[in-house]
Amino acid sequence: MKNIKKLMIISLGVLCPVLGMAQDVIDNALTFSNTSSWGTARSRGLGGVGYSFGGDISTINLNPAGLGFYNRSDFSITPAVDFLDTDANYLNNSSNANLSRFNIGNIGVAINSADLGNGWYSGTFGFSVDRINNFSRDIAYSGLNPEDSFVEYAYFGALDGEDSYLIDLAFDTFILETVTNSNGDQVDTTYIAPPTEEFPVQQSEYIERRGGQYRYSLAYGANYEDKLYVGLSVGFHSIDYEQLRTYSEIHTETELDQLTLTEYLDIRGSGVDFSAGIIYRPIESLTIGVRGKTPTWYTIEENFETTLIADFLFPTQESFDQTYLFNPYEYNLRTPAEIGGGVTYFFGNYGFLSVDADYKNYSSINLSGAGADPFRFENEEIDLIAQNALNIRAGGEVRLDPFRIRLGYAHYGDPTEGVDDLDRSRTEFSGGVGFRAETFYVDFALTQTNYNSAITPYPLPETLSNNFATFENKRLTASITAGFTF
Repeated sequence: MKNIKKLMIISLGVLCPVLGMAQDVIDNALTFSNTSSWGTARSRGLGGVGYSFGGDISTINLNPAGLGFYNRSDFSITPAVDFLDTDANYLNNSSNANLSRFNIGNIGVAINSADLGNGWYSGTFGFSVDRINNFSRDIAYSGLNPEDSFVEYAYFGALDGEDSYLIDLAFDTFILETVTNSNGDQVDTTYIAPPTEEFPVQQSEYIERRGGQYRYSLAYGANYEDKLYVGLSVGFHSIDYEQLRTYSEIHTETELDQLTLTEYLDIRGSGVDFSAGIIYRPIESLTIGVRGKTPTWYTIEENFETTLIADFLFPTQESFDQTYLFNPYEYNLRTPAEIGGGVTYFFGNYGFLSVDADYKNYSSINLSGAGADPFRFENEEIDLIAQNALNIRAGGEVRLDPFRIRLGYAHYGDPTEGVDDLDRSRTEFSGGVGFRAETFYVDFALTQTNYNSAITPYPLPETLSNNFATFENKRLTASITAGFTF
């Protein structure tokens, strides 16, 4: 029964960011929960591993126990450039959009104190800022649709009594019109002729997304006799997300020439979480780490504005437009908790191999707000479509003093696996090099990220549930870390 319900939800476009405020909340909840650590170029070159070793600023966010590996203080900064490429397919038509963006992936400092006594060799305070999500992307798709259109969605939604601002906009711009009898009672709703094989509708959309998600970490890690390393951290989060969608339809052989729907969404959020970890060294060449993180509790505010413009050719050439500006919308989001572990094997002074794995239950995402359970429907849908996800990372480093060579791989599980045929998991391939001097170091890494996504321009009827645009997303990230010890 649960799988049947999932399929019904997909047929309504729930998995994709459709033009509907309630659905946007669900999609954003999944997006804000699906994070990863960008970290230093060393960590990036290793595939993002860091649960079972330390000595790198990235461990402040990955596993604070890694701070216990420090025997002196450290500062580093990691600028990065993303080259983003999106290949779209919609109704058998292909298109492409690309973008490049500069950002700071990580900046941090570790302050070490040696010889704490009673077997505690050292303790280290750490502070870092990590970019854990990159929202920036341009998306473009188009195609000829002989089966469906925004106009039809609005018409049949009105007949079904659907409460939607999109339908209201269609009436306000005379795409839909109410027919009344002599008593003033509504007897029918008229709309534009539907598309056909001979006269399809030209549909296109351009989407601009900007912003990021950050974790500001305060942490402490300590070293007990070079055998046990423990750490705690608190993370303060921020969300900065903007999206501008411009969707258009060009009709043929109808009184409506074209329509243009624009939507602007601005999201700001702040949150907090806590994490703790341990790393144990049973033998000199082996370390085992475990890290747990609480859910992140967010407070989020959304601002939303939409405009529909309809251009008619006859009976007269005329244009109508209507803008809705919604009041700021506030709610709370709880993302999944995380549990993970890793193992690192050291080949003396020649290098190491490391593997991490962590688990997240996306169905535990929860939305809440003022009033009597205002997100009951959204939380039920999340419970139906969201899944458990296992993330795996692996990396290795070869030491040829003073140089380092690194390779890494990561696979992030699909939080909606099994609800349709689209694989939304994310894979990363990385490599890097580094240089170590007495008090200075520099690292460089390249990371190739690949994942699939999908979108619909408006909620689709069940019979056309496959008429959504699919995207192959690629991101090449070049990052460089410059740091010094003191």
